[in-house]
Order: sequence, then structure tokens, then C-alpha cells
Amino acid sequence: MKFIPAIEKTISQLNLRGYEQLANSISSSTKELVDSLLEQANYCISAPLAESGAYTLIVDCNIFMGLDTMVPVPSNLYVIEKCTQKKISAHAINEFLKNEYINIFRDMSSSDFKNFLEKNILTYTKGTVEKNFEKVTLTSGWNLKPSTSKKKEY
Repeated sequence: MKFIPAIEKTISQLNLRGYEQLANSISSSTKELVDSLLEQANYCISAPLAESGAYTLIVDCNIFMGLDTMVPVPSNLYVIEKCTQKKISAHAINEFLKNEYINIFRDMSSSDFKNFLEKNILTYTKGTVEKNFEKVTLTSGWNLKPSTSKKKEY
């Protein structure tokens, strides 16, 4: 197995999507990551995906090694409200995106999530298909639901 090239490729892909903080977290823990992968254990890491003036969206992900590919798999999302430092669960958003077959790291970018934090609408585009999801605030945390219309900005 080629750990270092796989890690470098994953870091590069994360950087291209704007996930610099996650890429930096992986880069700074390369030794521990390789040790964990050599023991065939999964490796968990947490890092911000996006930030707005009011919120920070953080992902917990497990990292697995395939034949020659490293795969980060999001296991949890949560939001930190900056003014109160309150932690808000967004696990339901992670589950919703999985059910929609949307991969956070392959299909979305940091700017998509920043727009979501600012406008409460998450837009997903693949080819000619565009889907919009709006934030739902529940007592248990944040979730998403399909949006019937995209909010227009003037």
C-alpha cells in the first residue's frame, strides 16, 4: 500500500474543494494516520468545513485506506455558534446528504457550505441537475429538507 501518495492525493483534492482546514489537519497528523492505517484501524479527525460570520460547520470523519486510495468518510456534522460557543447537532444533515447520495467531499465544496451557513439554503449541482435544500431547525439540531423554490437575491 502506498500511504503517503494516497494521503497527498486526498489532501490535494480537499484543498481543491476549499476544505483547507481539514487538509491541514490530515497533513499535520500524517504520522499518526499512517500508524493507524498500518494497524488496519480507522482514524478519526475533526476539522471545520466552512465558516460564516455567525457559525462554524465542523465535520468528524473516519479515514480508511483502500488499495491505493485514502477515503475520508464523514461520520458527524455539528455547528458552533460563534457568539455563544453553543454546539448544535447537524448529524441529521449528514444523514440526509447520505440518503440523497451526496458525498460531502466529492460533490460539495467549502463555499457551498459557507453559502448554506449564510443563507440557510444548500445548493447541490451535478451536471444539469440542481437541487436546493433548506435548513430546518429542530430541538435536536439542524436538518435539511428539499426546497420547493430557490430564494432569489436582488
